[in-house]
Amino acid sequence: MVLDEWQTPEWEAEQWTEVTRNPLVLHSFCVHPSSQGGGYGGKMLQFAESFAKEQGYQALRLDSFSGNPSAVGFYEKKGYKRTGVVKLKGKPQDHDQYYCFEKIFR
Repeated sequence: MVLDEWQTPEWEAEQWTEVTRNPLVLHSFCVHPSSQGGGYGGKMLQFAESFAKEQGYQALRLDSFSGNPSAVGFYEKKGYKRTGVVKLKGKPQDHDQYYCFEKIFR
């Protein structure tokens, strides 16, 4: 998992919630397949959310491949709001559509 403030240019047109400073962004979030279902993803996401709050971020944003219903459902179950869909440049055809998600902390 990578946490930083960098947002891909494709996100610019999304309907993000306005925040007073840059949001924290979650990239490359993954759990090895042999460990999936063991609660590690939830613990990692909770760490990211706690870190964001402790550092004064008002939002945590991410995107998830639209063809991965398990990941999409995971974020929705964890209270993330889907803000739209983007096509990411550089991804293989038929694997370039991603849902954008955010969670607001106020």
